[in-house]
Amino acid sequence: MKYRDLIITKIQKFFQTDLSYVIKHGQWLLGNNLISSAISFFMALAFANLLPKYDYGIYQYVLSMAALLAIPTLSGINTSFARAVAQGKEGDYYSTLRTKIKWSFIGTTASLVFSLYYFFVNNNLLGTGFLIVALAIPLGDTFSHYVSFLHGKKLFSKVAIYEIVNQFIVTVALIVTLFFTDSIISLLFVYFSFWIIVRIFSYYKVGHEYKPNKITDPEVIKYGKHLTVNNIISTISSSLDKVLIWHFLGPVEVSVYIFSMTIPSKVSGFLKIMNRLAFPKFSQHENFNHSLILKKILKVILFIIPIYLVYFFVVPVFFNLFLHQYTDSIPYAQALGLIFLFQPVYLILTYLTAQNKLKDLYIYNLLSPIFRIVMFLIFIPLYGIWGAVITTIASKIIDSIILIRIR
Repeated sequence: MKYRDLIITKIQKFFQTDLSYVIKHGQWLLGNNLISSAISFFMALAFANLLPKYDYGIYQYVLSMAALLAIPTLSGINTSFARAVAQGKEGDYYSTLRTKIKWSFIGTTASLVFSLYYFFVNNNLLGTGFLIVALAIPLGDTFSHYVSFLHGKKLFSKVAIYEIVNQFIVTVALIVTLFFTDSIISLLFVYFSFWIIVRIFSYYKVGHEYKPNKITDPEVIKYGKHLTVNNIISTISSSLDKVLIWHFLGPVEVSVYIFSMTIPSKVSGFLKIMNRLAFPKFSQHENFNHSLILKKILKVILFIIPIYLVYFFVVPVFFNLFLHQYTDSIPYAQALGLIFLFQPVYLILTYLTAQNKLKDLYIYNLLSPIFRIVMFLIFIPLYGIWGAVITTIASKIIDSIILIRIR
């Protein structure tokens, strides 16, 4: 016991972090990511083996466009509400949901326009796909609001349980559907239907179980709208790569690109645990020692370097064993692993968001995604998938420079 305590003390001193807090809550987030990654692995296997590359590219194109069309659901309210809950103000649990649903109909209208356009040009597949998206937007991401409540209360174990169970249900539904049909419409319908069902159930179950107090935050809606506007360009840039690859290269290349991002995105999810743990603490404390946090970031990066080296050599083995249909994704996946090294820098962004630093957030969320979008527009038509990969890595470097210079 003493030896273990000595090790914990040394690690805590090295990273200058409350390790007891990290261990207590981080184990749930780590477990969540491990199980989530396992579920995603089986989902990837199912799509790789049961759905042609062309069809999977169409499926991912619709999902990418759905993410853009969901912008009016005011996703920033999730963050602003989590911040309010961390400060003991839980009374906006239901009112914020009503606001999100009301604004979501802008996205529904836009999706209907896309649907009518594709029906007009005799593309019934995409016409029906965007009709499903239009119906799903008001009831999809809006009800994921319960996660913000649990995060704000530091109930990370509950977050893990809900996210794992919900992801498992949706994944099983999709895999069962894939065994019976490769219809893209059926897959889209099952995907959105089951996510809506599990999120609505989870939202009301959390509300009933924890009964949010009546203390409200008059700034939660306003700050949520600011965060949404703040992130519009960033949200566009996060889906634009798939949309541009679709238009310039085609559905097959979208599939190759998506699979090249599968492992990097999951590993990044593990590295984001520290941001999720830090958010409630940053919401409660205003002191920000810039030099101290930069030292912490550097130490974490040094810890990540060997992780990337192992990842680089494991990726080819993984693809050849499990995803041999997508071995052409290997070099892209190896290069995209470089984004791991920049993940710790986003701890600064977590602090800015938690402390309502709107000016700094606007600077970051304007400069960073504009750079990313311009590079996508230039490099994807010129270099295809490599253009998207180069832009993704370069944008992380620019993000780091911007965030480090913010004080």
